[in-house]
Amino acid sequence: MESLMAKQHCNNLLVLPWDEPGKWVFQNSDTSANTAVCSTPELHVNRSIPRFIRCAFKIAKSIHGNDCVVTWESSAAVATSLALKMKRSNSPWVALGITPKFTNRLVGACLSSVLRRASVVTCFSRADIATLASSTGLLARDVTPTVWEVDHRQITEKSKDWVAIGDSNRDDITLARAAELSGITIDRFTRKQAVTSPAVICHRNGTPAEVENAFHTYRHHLAVLKTPTYASGLSIAVRAGFARQLLIASNTPHMREMVTDGETGLLVDVGDIGQLANTIRSVERGEVDTEKLSRGLHQVCLERHSYTTLRRHIEEMVSLCS
Repeated sequence: MESLMAKQHCNNLLVLPWDEPGKWVFQNSDTSANTAVCSTPELHVNRSIPRFIRCAFKIAKSIHGNDCVVTWESSAAVATSLALKMKRSNSPWVALGITPKFTNRLVGACLSSVLRRASVVTCFSRADIATLASSTGLLARDVTPTVWEVDHRQITEKSKDWVAIGDSNRDDITLARAAELSGITIDRFTRKQAVTSPAVICHRNGTPAEVENAFHTYRHHLAVLKTPTYASGLSIAVRAGFARQLLIASNTPHMREMVTDGETGLLVDVGDIGQLANTIRSVERGEVDTEKLSRGLHQVCLERHSYTTLRRHIEEMVSLCS
């Protein structure tokens, strides 16, 4: 069956802010063989104005007259907006996975100006749709599935216990204090300086291979967040699900869209050191059916967060631009 994208007769451009498997979402796809992919990893490393300008030029060079432009996340959206202005292009534009940080008025104002050019806007969670509307006055159309590449390797017995990966909105103080109270040691993979604690072993600036290996060698994953006000930790939750890890996450509106407490993971209140410590103790004492929970999250990820799902979502959003 001919895809929606093929009917558009467009060379769709998927712009990602960093080098991750997502940049191959259309690679070798029969339904979108003419799709051009532009990755802008510079924006993930450094969001300075010179970087945005360089990335905008890079994107502008890739845009052709009949393109429907597709971008991923807010940083790439800003660079793409600049690129379309440079090119003086009227190409339709689908801005996927916008994460509004409404506590920062400058960011909200910038997003409002940038996204008014977009034909279709989506968020990473339903909770963010209302936040985007209040901070920018724009209404997102849908929710973009957070995805990761499905790893078809056989899932083997994991050799280590506790790990925490990621930087955005992470509450390392609560993480460390709960680890100290419960008597465990956590391996923390981060680009930033984690809190100093005898219970946290910090692995700074690990390579992609080292980080990927951590998902397959640790049994339990902790995604402890500072605030529930914007989506964060979702990609880590998806990767943990695909790797069949037990996920313990902060109880935020965004995490609740992925994790059902007691069925696909465990949720703890934001900033509650005692509750997190008690949850860790329950796992350590064998009172939690970790196999059931990890299997449940794994199934959710297979159904909702694969690249096949993302490609279908993008095709649906592009069809709205015709």
